[in-house]
Amino acid sequence: MPYRKLSKSTVDELLRVMAKQQIDRSTPSLTILDQMLTAYVGDMAAVPPSLLAYQEATSKMAELEDVKNSFGGNHYNNNNHNNGMMTTSTNKKGSSLPQNQTTDNSFFKESYKAFMNLVEVKKGHSNRTVATASWTSSVDETPFSTQQQHRQQQLKAFEERVQANERLLRASLTALCRATPVRAARMAHKYLNGEACQATLVSSAAISLRTKVNVADPVTICNLKRKHQEAQKEDDKVELELVQRIVAIGNNRKFQQPISTESIIEVDNGVEHHSTGLLRDKAIMLARSRVGRWDSKVALSIMEAIGIEDAEVQVEETTRDLRLVRRHAIGLRENVSRCVEAIAILRSTIFTGDVCGDATPRSENLPRQPIQQSRREHVDRLKTVLSGCYVDPQNPVGRNLSSQQQHQRPLRSTLPSMSVLQQSGIVTDDPAGWLTGKKKGKCGQALWLYMQSRDVDILGFLEKIDKMMEDYKDRVEAIESYVYMQCLGIQLEKHFSKQRAEALAAFEKKTDINTAINIAQKKRLPLLVQELEAKLARVTPNVTHTGVKEAKEQHLVSKTLKTQLGELALRRFQRARETSMDRIVHILTAWSNYEEVTASKELKALTRAMDEVERSLKYINVSADGISHQQIGGSGSMSMSTGGGASTKNANHNNSSRKRPGRGLLSEV
Repeated sequence: MPYRKLSKSTVDELLRVMAKQQIDRSTPSLTILDQMLTAYVGDMAAVPPSLLAYQEATSKMAELEDVKNSFGGNHYNNNNHNNGMMTTSTNKKGSSLPQNQTTDNSFFKESYKAFMNLVEVKKGHSNRTVATASWTSSVDETPFSTQQQHRQQQLKAFEERVQANERLLRASLTALCRATPVRAARMAHKYLNGEACQATLVSSAAISLRTKVNVADPVTICNLKRKHQEAQKEDDKVELELVQRIVAIGNNRKFQQPISTESIIEVDNGVEHHSTGLLRDKAIMLARSRVGRWDSKVALSIMEAIGIEDAEVQVEETTRDLRLVRRHAIGLRENVSRCVEAIAILRSTIFTGDVCGDATPRSENLPRQPIQQSRREHVDRLKTVLSGCYVDPQNPVGRNLSSQQQHQRPLRSTLPSMSVLQQSGIVTDDPAGWLTGKKKGKCGQALWLYMQSRDVDILGFLEKIDKMMEDYKDRVEAIESYVYMQCLGIQLEKHFSKQRAEALAAFEKKTDINTAINIAQKKRLPLLVQELEAKLARVTPNVTHTGVKEAKEQHLVSKTLKTQLGELALRRFQRARETSMDRIVHILTAWSNYEEVTASKELKALTRAMDEVERSLKYINVSADGISHQQIGGSGSMSMSTGGGASTKNANHNNSSRKRPGRGLLSEV
């Protein structure tokens, strides 16, 4: 056998590796992208709470400023000091307090306590925290001028803290927005790099599968196929001759007139009775149409032409090898049917989005659409995120729009905040070209070209595999033909053996009756003779010694035909066994070649996309992130701290500028 060196365990291991690489084709890169986008969203999610806290702090500061102005313009009336009343006065801003306003220690203590609580919340664990309890405990004993001076100092410290936090918040937000293009480039490069790694692994697995399954010598395979074709032609002739001899074994008799072979159909009370000649012609026609590929119809038609009524073969009548081959044929038939069904499911899923058959149920929330449409939507959303520019949710740019509509970006007059962002050094015009691809970079176009290269020839590949599966069914039918031929031989020999036994028993019974008649005649018993003659005519009609001899000859011929039919079936089975791995190797080779070619195209598209991302960095301020490039984590998270990164930032920028634009920066992630 040419594939004797190829073991089943080797093929299983190769297929397991290939299937694993196919399953993990997009998962690692999407996981990396998910982690980086999650970190990006986490940084964005920290902005609203910070702005709300800043707004609350400014509101509290304004309230405390009003309290300070109110108390700053008042003075104590010495006449009413003992009863805790204050006179009405006007502050610098013209505000006044109503008369009868109580300014006792309890009112002032509560105001100051609220102020100090706000200061402590904003300062945290700062060293400038003032202990409120100690002051409030002695507020009654502290002179009013000292209290006012102390309160003004605390208010000033609070204002300075709010202003410092404002500057820090502004710097952090500016750094976050300015770093968006660089961060988007890192995410895109990391995602494309992950896709390239997985495509390389798929290509390696395909090459390994192709090289390890093709272990046979091509010359040997060609010679073996030529030899099998010649033997197949000879066996086809032998098979048709055997079928003709089998259907004629019970119809041609030496001492009787041959039965007419004309096709006659007799109709008796609406029931069709086919003549023996018609059944014989039908059997020969079916055998000629399916030579070498017998099925149940061919075997049953031959049995009907012979006159076999019971076509069921008992288990004890078969051999162990026949039962093993039958079980093997049933398993092959089921596996081929599952493969054909899987191809239909793949074709339906890829091109229509509908899953047919008993497959895993999909979520109702997922749209039923072609996979290419899902990839387009994924790319459109990803390009929108990576562009870092404003996109109107009601009219998204780059999603199923014409080129003229894609260039109709929002006017700057409708976006008043754009000028403020540009003054702060924040890029809003998509320099990498994720959406338009007409100004500077063309990253979006390169990314979409890569997505278009995915499974570009999948339809032709599925059709090719489908044809190979149909061709593989011929091998399964050849194995099933071995089973049907053996069963036909068993039934043939059993049928004529039964006829021979019945003919012999009837002839022996006839002989016994004739002997009894002769004895009764000698003893002159006419009544007994008449009774025995009637019994002889009723029990054994048309029973002759010639019929017994013909039954014996038919039985011997059936045994010979059974042997020859078994030898023919065994020869066909041996040829199918010798080339059993040939069709499997062809299917695996076609699959590995497709994956190898597809992976090569994908790698070329990924290389162009990564080069485009790297070239786009010359339109981006790579030092705008404001951090050290060595602090960038693998998940894409960014530190928003402004300290400690300025010194290493310029050094990294200078080192990366000596290389290819963006190569050192993007390889750090």
